[in-house]
Amino acid sequence: MKKSMKFAYIAVILSVTMILSSGSIPLMAEENSAGTNAGTEGRISSKEEVIYCLLDHGGRIKESYVVNILNVTDPGVVYDHGSYSLVKNLTDTGELINENGKVKINAAGGRFYYQGNLGNASLPWIIDISYYLDNAKIEPKDLAGASGHVKIEISTRKNSAVDSGFFENYLLQVTAQLNTGKFRNIVANGATFANAGENKVATFTVLPGMEEKLYIEADVTGF
Repeated sequence: MKKSMKFAYIAVILSVTMILSSGSIPLMAEENSAGTNAGTEGRISSKEEVIYCLLDHGGRIKESYVVNILNVTDPGVVYDHGSYSLVKNLTDTGELINENGKVKINAAGGRFYYQGNLGNASLPWIIDISYYLDNAKIEPKDLAGASGHVKIEISTRKNSAVDSGFFENYLLQVTAQLNTGKFRNIVANGATFANAGENKVATFTVLPGMEEKLYIEADVTGF
């Protein structure tokens, strides 16, 4: 009988807050052919970004997207810069126009949220995930249905192919969701824990400019 495999869910969250200015910044408003504004010019005071990446069992990116948060002081038409394959309004039902590396938004006052899907993104970190069963290294595919003491090692290091400013200034969070029906006696030194239904969620924080090795250990039945 062929065994099916359900791995611990590994996700990586990159988060950064970018303050554009201590005061309000007028963003570009489009003009029509007559030279008048196509919409009321809006203003924002700051912008925040959180980048989410879902990894496969070896640490390679499966999908990634950005949640952008604009703090809008004056309602109206604003532009945000970003190269996205798809954008989604997370605040209201208004249409977003995504063209030529800019997103046109007709935003109300307050905090405006939208999602931008990334294409072939590269992380500022190289992330490798290794697995051990009863102290012996094992390939992920061979863990299907296995029982015993499991250790997951998550290694993060600088990706020299990406602008070093990201590695030096971005905070990295690594989150693993472990099914408590299969994982018992969970230990993850340096992580914070939370419960999400039947899952135990372990979250590690890697400070900007740091390379780390993170470990999760547990007694597992039927991985």
